[in-house]
Amino acid sequence: MIISPQNIYNKTCRDLRALLKLLTHLTQRDLIDFGSTEEETGAGAANGAGQAVDVAQLVFLGLDILIPLISLELLGYPKLCLLYFQLLAYMMEVSKPWLIYKAPLWC
Repeated sequence: MIISPQNIYNKTCRDLRALLKLLTHLTQRDLIDFGSTEEETGAGAANGAGQAVDVAQLVFLGLDILIPLISLELLGYPKLCLLYFQLLAYMMEVSKPWLIYKAPLWC
C-alpha cells in the first residue's frame, strides 16, 4: 500500500469520526441525565467503583483532546465536520449548568 498524504488524511478522518461518534453515543443514552450524576440516580454502582460519573465532563474532556487534532483541512470532510459541530452544539445546549459552574474550575 502506498502511503500518501491523502491516505493519511482519510485514515485520520475515519479515526476522528469514530471518536466523535463514541462521544456522541455517550450523550444519547437514555439513562444519562445531565442534571445529576449516576450516583444520585442509583446507577453509581454500575461503573465499578461506585463513583459518580459526570458525562458532560467526560465528553468535554474528550473534545479537549480531539479539538487540537482536527485541522481546517480535516473540517473539509463533510461527515467529520457535521459530526463535530452537531456534538459541540448539542453539548452547549444540554450542559449549560455544567459550563457555567464547573467549566471555569476545570479549565
